[in-house]
Amino acid sequence: MADVILSDGRQITFDLMKVTYKQWKIIWDATTAEEDTDPHVARCAGITVDELHDLPQPDWKALIHALHRKGTQPLSVPNSQRAST
Repeated sequence: MADVILSDGRQITFDLMKVTYKQWKIIWDATTAEEDTDPHVARCAGITVDELHDLPQPDWKALIHALHRKGTQPLSVPNSQRAST
């Protein structure tokens, strides 16, 4: 199931295994420049940095919110291998 559906119909499912804890901290550090955070966000989303930069602002905002939601609540995802049963 997609974590976010973009306005062009693309379904994005984040792969949190593509980012380290250090990279995750970099993504959410407000003092870090976009050129340092965007590659990590794009990798998690399965898109290129250019595709990330070309997103309409509402799609970008939805993607970032969905990434944050998934990353802060990864155990609540029913199909997660780490979810408790």
